[in-house]
Amino acid sequence: MIRLRSLTSFAALLAGLAIPALGVEATASAAPGEWEAFHNEFSFVEEDSCGVPGLTLEQVFVVDGRSKVTVHGPDGMHYYAALEQVARTVTNVATGESVTQVIDLRFADLKVTDNGDGTSTIISQRPARVVYLQDGRVIARGATLVRFEALWDNGGTPTDPYDDEFLEEVIIKDVGNPADFCATVIQAVG
Repeated sequence: MIRLRSLTSFAALLAGLAIPALGVEATASAAPGEWEAFHNEFSFVEEDSCGVPGLTLEQVFVVDGRSKVTVHGPDGMHYYAALEQVARTVTNVATGESVTQVIDLRFADLKVTDNGDGTSTIISQRPARVVYLQDGRVIARGATLVRFEALWDNGGTPTDPYDDEFLEEVIIKDVGNPADFCATVIQAVG
């Protein structure tokens, strides 16, 4: 699986789903790669959602965007960038009520490091989100910038992102005014 380091990969990891690899090939140069359009849809059902016993929510993600991989530096490390729109619809299975979170993302890797032990550390960032009701009314906004540090098993090939496996991700910077998605969901459909 290519290092898809965007919200789609994070959400898919939470759901235990795989996202298809992007067919992006890059050569060893500092020239930016070609933008590739993509569309992904996936869903999952979560019991006892948001820490509320008995609250079962179905979450459906629809993701459209463009991404590219650019090779940087003498080590030939791959940097991922994406422009995405993610629609996350959360439905209370018991009542049928739903709320939709729309996220416009500009996602980019800021630093990619080969750790020399078969892993790579990637620092990336992405912005915040807006939450809508079914009728289109905005019920929550977040104005944040979140920076992540992710650890990937690079399969012993740090310049080939196509065989990488996600290990862990830690938030290293979170600034702004984030919307509390669980509180918004519980208020809207809980």
